[in-house]
Amino acid sequence: NPALGQGTKGVFTVPTGVSSVNIQAWGAGGGGGGHSPAGAAGDGGGGGYVEGTLAVTASQTLGIFTAEGGELGWTGSGGGGGGLWGNSPTQRSGYDRGGGNDGQSGGYGGGGGGASFVTTQTTMGSQGALFSLPTSSVIAAGGGGGGNYPSGVRDGGAGGGTGGDAGGSTSEQTSANGASGGGGDQEQGGDDGTGDGREGQNGGLLYGGDGHFCGGVGGGGGGYYGGGGAAYGSQAGHMAGGGGSSYFGHPQITSGSTEEGDGNENGGVSKPNYQPN
Repeated sequence: NPALGQGTKGVFTVPTGVSSVNIQAWGAGGGGGGHSPAGAAGDGGGGGYVEGTLAVTASQTLGIFTAEGGELGWTGSGGGGGGLWGNSPTQRSGYDRGGGNDGQSGGYGGGGGGASFVTTQTTMGSQGALFSLPTSSVIAAGGGGGGNYPSGVRDGGAGGGTGGDAGGSTSEQTSANGASGGGGDQEQGGDDGTGDGREGQNGGLLYGGDGHFCGGVGGGGGGYYGGGGAAYGSQAGHMAGGGGSSYFGHPQITSGSTEEGDGNENGGVSKPNYQPN
């Protein structure tokens, strides 16, 4: 397991004589809202599952990114964006935020779960470091959205599938579900929730949007396109983040399939390599 708030990144070099690799990936679940003593709150959405076979060549280098779950909501915690890295400039020093983002004002919103990726990129251009951040993907498993606190309890949307669920629902949609964020799909990130002027952030390519920092709203899950973060909605308040999408549509992937998270449970739980957490 990676450390709290951090995804794991690594490099795999294809051995001589290998022409294809089978990939299984699970997105991480979103963080629940309402850490004690907050009381009742929404749960985080489950992450998605994806598998496929990637055509490779000997000595080819692949970047591997393994997701971390969204941070549980607690005092001083806004809903952080999903992915290995969220989309907000505010973060705890030294943390890559696998979806969670504490240290913001407000409180009790769960962070979105991270997505897991495999990429064939080899450099980051002007950023320099090898695989320091994902900018492309051949396969991805979407993360679940963060839950909310307190009134009008809403669970985070589950990760994809080829589309993530909107927060507070089981519907695959990129549009917001009231003040809850929409899910990502194959072409766009989920919309941020519609609130009272204190909106979150839209999801985007390989990241989920942050929930608004003010008071108990959930962040969007990471994904091929990530879910939107929730808004502070004055109508029943503090809502949930959308789930991110999975992806296997790259031309070098064959035999691809994906399984959406089921509410608060991950997809792919019947697979032999699944690790419950």
